[in-house]
Amino acid sequence: MPKRGHVMSSPGVFICHDLDTKAHQELQILTRLRQRLEETGTTVTVYPGRASDDGFLPFLNQTLPDLQWFILFQTPAAAQSYQVRMAVNTALKLLEQRRLQGVVRFLASADGSPVEMPAEWTSLPTFDGSYDYPRAIEKLVLTLEQDRAPLPVSASPQAVQALLPTPSLGSSPASTPSTPTSLRSPGQADYDRPVLPPNRLVPFGGSFRDFDFGTTERGRAIIGLSFLLVATLVLGTVMALLLTHPSQTPAGSTIISYGHLQFFNTGLTGADNTTGICDGLDIHLQNLGTPQNGQSFYAWLLRDKSQLGGALLLSKFTPVHGRLDLRYTSPNHQNLLASYSRFLITEESASLTPDSPTADLTRWRYYAEIPQVPDPQAETVGNTTVHYSNLDHLRHLLSGEPQLDQLSLHGGLSVWFFENVSKIFEWASTARGTGVPRDATEMHNALVKILDYLDGTELVAQDVPRGTPILVDPTVGRVPLLTLDEKALPVPGYIRHIELDLIALTSSPHSSAAQRQLAGQIDAELNRVKANLDQVRQDARQLVNMSPKQLLASSTFPLLDDLLSQARTAFIGEVNPATGVRSGGAVWIFDHMPELAALNVTPYKT
Repeated sequence: MPKRGHVMSSPGVFICHDLDTKAHQELQILTRLRQRLEETGTTVTVYPGRASDDGFLPFLNQTLPDLQWFILFQTPAAAQSYQVRMAVNTALKLLEQRRLQGVVRFLASADGSPVEMPAEWTSLPTFDGSYDYPRAIEKLVLTLEQDRAPLPVSASPQAVQALLPTPSLGSSPASTPSTPTSLRSPGQADYDRPVLPPNRLVPFGGSFRDFDFGTTERGRAIIGLSFLLVATLVLGTVMALLLTHPSQTPAGSTIISYGHLQFFNTGLTGADNTTGICDGLDIHLQNLGTPQNGQSFYAWLLRDKSQLGGALLLSKFTPVHGRLDLRYTSPNHQNLLASYSRFLITEESASLTPDSPTADLTRWRYYAEIPQVPDPQAETVGNTTVHYSNLDHLRHLLSGEPQLDQLSLHGGLSVWFFENVSKIFEWASTARGTGVPRDATEMHNALVKILDYLDGTELVAQDVPRGTPILVDPTVGRVPLLTLDEKALPVPGYIRHIELDLIALTSSPHSSAAQRQLAGQIDAELNRVKANLDQVRQDARQLVNMSPKQLLASSTFPLLDDLLSQARTAFIGEVNPATGVRSGGAVWIFDHMPELAALNVTPYKT
């Protein structure tokens, strides 16, 4: 692995493809590409089977985080593969998190025929090997070779415009290098957010006009306003520099915020859905004081107030220009929110790193916590009356929900919602099909599975032909996405259940304005997803009751197309034609749900 703050001199590459043994020319191109990369010392990882194999995505999740580049080997089969689309989404998420150097596309279609593919793929840096693959391979190799020389994180933006390493402690935020480059795939820093933070899948598209500011009356006015703005910023900076230590805050004054920290998902979920969720933490603080000579600051995660011990040391640091910009990821991708709810910075000896925070509270400097006071307004869960806190509701959404846990569905509401909508999209793709001739039995079974997940195994019989068996895991299928009849279900459907926790969270007197705003955005997107899934259900109900001959008839294609379109939108949202930004869908909801658990850091008060 590379040292923190530097790029590996020999990159590791994952080549993602979906080729069978009959695709002779494309296999030849893939073999040559792999050989050429290995000749340059590049470590190449390729899944030994096809992307459609059950082991492909687990293999990807295990190997990709340790590599630097992801190459999409695009063929017609890959463009239609649900697993390949998920692999590209995973790679783009790692790129957004600065855990990949780049995501590129190698076109390998031998016949040059038009290929239907996700719109997001067209934004990837592309090497066209469909006509002259040797030349395209050499261009790709040259691109990777430019990545060989180690560059420190502190290098200028011009020097690192194509390289996005994980920021080291005390460096500028990862979004700082914003110089455009054709070798860099779009990341979160390219987006405007909020009000509706865009999805990771599509780059922000825009154009800028050049103005001759000094030659017109309007230009001179702009210059004047610019000077006024600069003066305002300078004054604000001077005022901020006066706040160099929390002990200088006078009693009874407004509490000063020194920044925030928030959880994020790496998305590297395991088989039980308990990893890869809230397993990362972004910390951005400013105007911090300077430790005394011989002292350092230590950043910790603490357990709940009712629990003792078990603090997690995040970092030992000295602020750089009063700032701390740190990204922490759990080594085992364990859910941090499930175990921790408080943040603390202590000032202690620099010569000996402590195992736990000092018990001397006068050495505690900065602090944050998720509210843990039970809501005085009671809730009824089953036959029990409970008083949940904000922390409880956040954990229901993001780490574990008691009713789901009793059904052996661990990990919280958000991940099961995300996973199940992704399966709806997968099965809709199977039902629509791409091959000729198509398999009517496979199409029918995919439609049954869609209804199993939408209705739930308790209620699906009303939508499928009499005697149709349950085709999904009965444990997973017990909790539906939609809530057709709440009284007949063991728990509400996922969309309804998430809405209930959002309502309770935002109704709490301890919720923040930012939480309420984000919860409102999430709720609006949930309603859109529900509308899409309602239409998927209506389409599937018609299709599942058709005969094999009717399913295969060309007159059925429009209904199948609508089924797939609605399922796709429910999963990955839609592109705003005015901005080119994709937002909404289960992917957006899952990505931004952890932001509800953001913590505001203030001076510690004894």
